[in-house]
Amino acid sequence: MKKPMVYILLIMLLISVVSILKDNGMIISSYKTLEEALNRSKEEINVIHKENTDKGAIVFFNDNKDDKDLQVHYMKKTIFGRWQYVYGGVFGDPNDTAYRLGGVHASSFPMIRNTPFPMFQGVVNHPDIEKIKIIDVERDKEYDTKIVRTDSFTLWFNYEDDFKTGEYEIIGLSKYDNPIITLKTDVLNINE
Repeated sequence: MKKPMVYILLIMLLISVVSILKDNGMIISSYKTLEEALNRSKEEINVIHKENTDKGAIVFFNDNKDDKDLQVHYMKKTIFGRWQYVYGGVFGDPNDTAYRLGGVHASSFPMIRNTPFPMFQGVVNHPDIEKIKIIDVERDKEYDTKIVRTDSFTLWFNYEDDFKTGEYEIIGLSKYDNPIITLKTDVLNINE
């Protein structure tokens, strides 16, 4: 008689502790679908591209109200098949005049444990740019990028375990591989 009562009390205590931790944000929320996890604010979103990874997905999106505030988030799939937000943020407005005049925008995400990052990403608004290359200047390595075209802009990105802290060049190339624009950046900060 005493053993069942002890088990019941332990289960009630465990439920209480989990409830308190969840209410205080100490247990990360998870969602049934990727769209629910991305749409935590209940605003409508426009998913531009989803790149599946080993343990989740990198998702590029903006809100449906306008084409501003291009965001990228890494969402992890849990062992229970649910989705959790891990890391992300806004990295630009594809309609910004500076993007249109310069033709290419580049930004980066640092290496973060349990994500596929580090990653370079950006927007192309130059009509003659067909490809983007990333050059690791210090280690003399070259990386191709994935290109995603939309009706109003072109998105590019690459995530590599191989990226190290240092100086990089982002080169916009024509369809004949002629350089059109070169950006220099050392903003990729990686905790090595």
